[in-house]
Amino acid sequence: MFPERLKKERTKCKLTQSELAKKLGLTQQAIGKWEQGVAEPDIATINKLAQIFDCNPNYLLGNTNNSSPIETNNVSSKLSTEDALLIAIRNMLGREPTNEELKKFLNISKVFFDIKE
Repeated sequence: MFPERLKKERTKCKLTQSELAKKLGLTQQAIGKWEQGVAEPDIATINKLAQIFDCNPNYLLGNTNNSSPIETNNVSSKLSTEDALLIAIRNMLGREPTNEELKKFLNISKVFFDIKE
């Protein structure tokens, strides 16, 4: 979903991959990889993309079909911690994690961050 929405929003803004890359301080190749679904940007970059495109970051990720931007002073305009963790796991694995992998990651995170239940 992200690759298609990224390209749609980029072309809607009449930006080339190179122009978008320059706005982000990245290479055209990085944008190309995102649009091909080979790689995904980090959370901060997704939020920057949403600002450039004047849309909701969750729309870019496919979590909502509402592309309307959210007020920047609204906490929900940023990706949730759960969204950030899911993207990090996807990037590490290079695919969607299974439920079992998500449970293991959560348990490891609780130990690493010394989270008490």
